[in-house]
Amino acid sequence: MRKESDLSRIIGARLVDCHVQYPDNDVRLPGELDQGPGKFLLEDIPADWPMLTWGPIAVYEPTSAQAFGQLMVAYRSRDNQWSRHMSPAKAVGPAFLINSHGKGALNNKLPNLHPLPCLAQRE
Repeated sequence: MRKESDLSRIIGARLVDCHVQYPDNDVRLPGELDQGPGKFLLEDIPADWPMLTWGPIAVYEPTSAQAFGQLMVAYRSRDNQWSRHMSPAKAVGPAFLINSHGKGALNNKLPNLHPLPCLAQRE
């Protein structure tokens, strides 16, 4: 398996981890975003509010991209009948990346960004 995606240069980040065991993950946009270039992300979205996403997540580390928000995994407890559907526990990486490339910019939301390397690791 390749260690680096061909899209890393375009995305402006490298894949560092995958979370495929549970599909319930969250994205949170902190209130501080309204003070900088990421303020457009808060249009009609409440700040500091975890938003549920459904599916595997790929955790990227920015190399040249600007990172915004938080991608969060859920809290898990073994003796809980609802352990597959839990509240967010901790941030594992950025939720959005914006990378300048050529004459434009690439805007990526990370819960669903390029999950194929993650799915390949599960097999």
